[in-house]
Parts: sequence; C-alpha cells; structure tokens
Amino acid sequence: MLTIIAVIVRTAYELKKGRTWMILALVSSGVATGMNTFWDIVIDWGLLRKHSKNPYLRDKLLVPHKSVYFAAMVSSNILTSEYVMF
Repeated sequence: MLTIIAVIVRTAYELKKGRTWMILALVSSGVATGMNTFWDIVIDWGLLRKHSKNPYLRDKLLVPHKSVYFAAMVSSNILTSEYVMF
C-alpha cells in the first residue's frame, strides 16, 4: 500500500512540479522503501533475529554460506529503493 501511495504522490509531483509535491514524493518514497525493506528482510525472509542460533539470521538456513544471506539483504535493499525512487 505504501508503494502505491508513493507512486501516486510521485505522479502528482510530475504533473504539478511544486516544491511541496517534491517533498511529499521524497518522504513517501523513503517511507515506502524503508517499510518494504523491513518487510522483505524481517517478515518474508525471517532474518535479523538477534537470538537465533545463527546471529542475525534465521535458525534454519537453506544455504550453507551465511554470506549469501547478508548479500541478499543488501541487494534487496538496493533493488527496493531503486524501484520506489524511480
């Protein structure tokens, strides 16, 4: 839902070109990016668990190399932010 709101505000900015719309577009895109990243990493992937037997990862890992999970977290953030911001 936050991504839809960000796209609507961004479209309004493109149509009206006001400073207020620009600020609203930046804020809504930033909030959507942050929440999408959180949801992907923590809820969908089950990562960033402090008290897991694999610190900051989930208990049961499907891939034996932990670095793959951390790389996925970083790339997920990059891809999510580019989708929402552009």
